[in-house]
Amino acid sequence: MSKKPRPVGVTIVGVLYLLAAIITFFAALSLTLLSFLDQTDFVEQLPDAPQWLVQSGSFVLLALGLIMFLVAVVNLVVAVGCFRGWGWVWTWGMVFAILDIFFSMFNAYGQGFSFSAMTTGLVGAVIPLLIIIYLNTRKVKEFFGKA
Repeated sequence: MSKKPRPVGVTIVGVLYLLAAIITFFAALSLTLLSFLDQTDFVEQLPDAPQWLVQSGSFVLLALGLIMFLVAVVNLVVAVGCFRGWGWVWTWGMVFAILDIFFSMFNAYGQGFSFSAMTTGLVGAVIPLLIIIYLNTRKVKEFFGKA
């Protein structure tokens, strides 16, 4: 636990992770509940859906719901870690930001380098880059015990 005063930006990041945990939890709950409903009407609206998805739609929704629940738990733990100054949260923040940059560029590549894809990819890469820069400031590193 950190004894340094918490920087305002770390508090903001903690609140954002807390909000993400709440939203992700409700999304996970929604997907899990949807998995128990009849999928017939939904599948009829997707004529080009792959056959494996048509046959296992309930299982896919349940699996996605469980994965999102785990993501919600991770978001909640990271939020608490931001408020408490746990050093490993800084490390995982760096890892997630680097992965976000990679996935933003991969997404832009996957969309065929159109103007909108490149714009989305660049914006999606700039935000994690700013997070990396912020996480490496002196006050933030001291708060997390990484200085």
